[in-house]
Amino acid sequence: MYELLINLYPGIEQTKRAMLERYGVSQYSTTEHSQTIFLGDNLNGKYANNWLMEVAKNSSVFIFVCATQILKPWWLEITKHQVFNCHTAVLSYARGMYAIENLAINRNINQFRQAAGVTIHYVDEGVDTGSIIRTERIVDPFSFNSIWDLKGYLYVTEFDLYVKTTQDILSNNETIPAGVAPDSKLLGPNFMIKNFTPEKQKQAEDGYLWMKNS
Repeated sequence: MYELLINLYPGIEQTKRAMLERYGVSQYSTTEHSQTIFLGDNLNGKYANNWLMEVAKNSSVFIFVCATQILKPWWLEITKHQVFNCHTAVLSYARGMYAIENLAINRNINQFRQAAGVTIHYVDEGVDTGSIIRTERIVDPFSFNSIWDLKGYLYVTEFDLYVKTTQDILSNNETIPAGVAPDSKLLGPNFMIKNFTPEKQKQAEDGYLWMKNS
C-alpha cells in the first residue's frame, strides 16, 4: 500500500511519508463524513466568507482550523473570536511553518527540547500569538529515526489533543477556555513557508541527527 501511494503521489512530502511508515494508511477518506464540504484553495475567498456568514447567521460558531493560510480578520469578527488552531511546536518558542525543522538547523539541543511539542491556541491577528489553551512537550524528542519521524508523531499527537480539546469545549455550553496570553519576552521567530528551501530541509535533517547522536 505504501509503495502504491508513493507511485501515485511521488511528490508527497517527507513528513507524510514518515507518518505512513509509522502509522500506516488511514482507513478513512477525506469525504468519509456525509457533511464534508470544500471551501476551495483560498480560505479567505468570497465563497468561504459567504459560507461562514450563513452558518453564523442564527447560532454561535466555533472554528477549529489546521491550515497554512493566515486567516483574514473577518474570520474572527464573524465568529466573535472563537477560532482555534493547533500548532506543531510549543508556543511561543517556535512559530510559523516548519518551526521544528527550522530549530533543528540551529543544532541547539536545549532550545529544540524546549519547543518540541504541540499547542492548542486561539487565533488572533498575529501568527501563532493567540492565547494558549493547552500545550504539551515531548519527553524525548531525540528518540525518533529522523526529523520527519518526529514531525509525523507530533502531527498525530496534536490532532488527538485537538479532538480532546474540541470535545471539552462542545460538551459544556456554560464555559469556554479563557486561554493564557503568551509572554512576549519568550516570543520566538516566525518561520515562513517560502523560506524553507530544499537546502534548509537538508540542514534540518542533518541538524536533527547531529543532536540525536550528540
